[in-house]
Amino acid sequence: MNCPLCGRDSDCGYEANRAQPSCWCFAEHFPKELLQRIPAELRGQRCICQACLADYTTETKKSPGTAAQEEK
Repeated sequence: MNCPLCGRDSDCGYEANRAQPSCWCFAEHFPKELLQRIPAELRGQRCICQACLADYTTETKKSPGTAAQEEK
């Protein structure tokens, strides 16, 4: 399945093998702001890839005020 943000393979373990009820993302935290970047019609339908999560994490570390604002 492709990432709804960048189009790359999301490497979703759950989607790849429904008999395996887990994925790398189950242990991750996806901030609300990142999830809101997904187009409305794809929310809850597609998995964000590890690269987009890492890029977002790096982006928020460069902008310290962003992470603090998300928690509110």
